[in-house]
Amino acid sequence: ANAREIAEKHNATILIYGVVRKSPNQQWVELEFEIPANSFNYESEIVGPTRFGEPIPMTPDSQVDYEANIMFDARTQALKYLVTGLAYFSINDYERAVVEFRSATDLQNWKSGEGKEVAYMFVGTTLLRNYDPRTDPERNLEEAKKAFESALDDNNEYARIYLGLGAVAREEAVLNADSACDGEVDADKL
Repeated sequence: ANAREIAEKHNATILIYGVVRKSPNQQWVELEFEIPANSFNYESEIVGPTRFGEPIPMTPDSQVDYEANIMFDARTQALKYLVTGLAYFSINDYERAVVEFRSATDLQNWKSGEGKEVAYMFVGTTLLRNYDPRTDPERNLEEAKKAFESALDDNNEYARIYLGLGAVAREEAVLNADSACDGEVDADKL
């Protein structure tokens, strides 16, 4: 409840913290964050355990704690890259945004099933946003498709991935048309 106040007190760009949930034999930590800037509108994709991986289990065993620390570090690093990428995305600096999002996907200790599909989705979305069929008709489109497919490999229940793949299919279907409204659409590609 005090996260925004704490972030503002320390003039933090982002405050990353954990919420501990307990049961009799186990405790879990969910990473959460607060971004004090009111103009930042993209955080909904990375909020909560359903978007950014399951809670991390903690037990008294030192080996498990070591593994949990590796998971915490990976997710914290991923979150840093995602938020930085979203900041660039919000000011239309798509090339730098893609670099940050790809840095998240390349993290060695951030495993599939821990929210990595979100980073791939951001790569694909940014490449689509930067897509211009007149100047670069296929490169960004093919890279966006690969990013969405990587996201799908990580989590085939993440609906936004299918929207991204649909947007790529639509662009492929009108790739050589002067306008999507003039009737020149490749129905097979749709």
